[in-house]
Amino acid sequence: MPNSRRVMAFAAFGLSLTALAGCSTTSTLNTDEVQTAISSGLTEQIGGTYTVSCPSTIEVKVGATFTCDVTDAATGQTAQVTGTQDDDQGHFTWKVTSAGSASPAASPAAS
Repeated sequence: MPNSRRVMAFAAFGLSLTALAGCSTTSTLNTDEVQTAISSGLTEQIGGTYTVSCPSTIEVKVGATFTCDVTDAATGQTAQVTGTQDDDQGHFTWKVTSAGSASPAASPAAS
């Protein structure tokens, strides 16, 4: 998909997808699994590669929401994804809730 079409698809992407993120014994979602599920879902639906950053701790609570930041690696297009927990087993539904303007792709942070 050409970049301009992918940017438009990214901005308009609002379909909900359900993913499973494992729960730990401390009743929090596994943030790495949440980020991977969202990134993979975007790639499957509109192509491309995405970096997803979610809160480091997401408490398990049915109906609770959380927000993650998403960046398209190719275009720098940013968006926010809102996840809603469907149950207390790690299932959640997410959708892109806002899209920002394209910006230069971020460079790796210095260690």
